[in-house]
Order: sequence, then structure tokens, then C-alpha cells
Amino acid sequence: MRVRTRRPLCFLLTVALMGALIIEGGTSLSRDMRRRQAFRRAQHAAHALHKPLVVVGDPHQGGFNSVFGASYGCGNVCLDLTGCPRCAGGSSEDLLTFFSRQPSHSMVVFESCVMESIPAAQRARITREMRRVAASLNTVRIGPTLLMRLLYLPRLWTGEPQMQSDWR
Repeated sequence: MRVRTRRPLCFLLTVALMGALIIEGGTSLSRDMRRRQAFRRAQHAAHALHKPLVVVGDPHQGGFNSVFGASYGCGNVCLDLTGCPRCAGGSSEDLLTFFSRQPSHSMVVFESCVMESIPAAQRARITREMRRVAASLNTVRIGPTLLMRLLYLPRLWTGEPQMQSDWR
């Protein structure tokens, strides 16, 4: 009779991985809900203030959106490395260049999970310009979840850059 030996390390690693995937899935759903709410606020602000809505981040890109569909719309202008090809006002213009050319408080800005992939020095300058330009600024961040921070797997099919290690 053969005695089965348990492999506790393999079992623990499996449980840890499953737990991490459950947590990542939960945080992805939470982020999707926050995106939808923040975009609705941005749309409302743009309408109330009679300002154009600038979306930073292609609504059809990203891990969640590329699989389950867009969580938010294109706005009047959509800026992303991809050029937002499915948006009428899509552009791949550099964020700093775009916002530097705009007058102060001239638009409503919605940014979703883009700044995490920009190096710190550029990120600070872009954020200053976005705040200057925005009559209303609505942002959604990826957050500190470990797997998303260390290993952004959706970039394998979306072509997006890895998050910067200095992101806080």
C-alpha cells in the first residue's frame, strides 16, 4: 500500500495564489465602480460648468476594459498613448504638451489609471498642469494591490507600459 505524502508548501502556495487572485478580482471590480462614478461626476461637472470634458486614458484599453467593455466614455477629447482610436476626439498627444497649451480652468478632466505608468519627474509636472487647467479634476488610481503593481499582466494583450516602481 502506498502512502500519500502531502506537500504542504505546494498547498500553501496554491492557497496564497488563489487568495491573491480573489483580492485582485475584488479590487478590479471596486476600481471599475469608482471609474463609473468618477466619470459620471466629470460628465455632470462638464455639463454644469459648460466646459469640454477631457478624458485621460483610452476607455477601451486596460485589463478590465479590454475584456469587459468600457467603464467610461470618450469625452470631447480623449488622450492616451493609443490615440483612443474608437473615440471621435482621440489623440496620442503628449499630456504635458496638451495641458501646457490650455488656459487655466478651461475644461473638466477625468483621468483613469494613466499616471501610474508615467515616471515621477514627468508625473509631477503633468499633474500640476492638469490641476491648473481643470475646472474640475476627477481621477481614479489603480491602488496599492500587490499583483497589479508588480506584474501587470493585461499589458501582454493591451500593449500598455508597466507601472513605474516609484508610484505611490
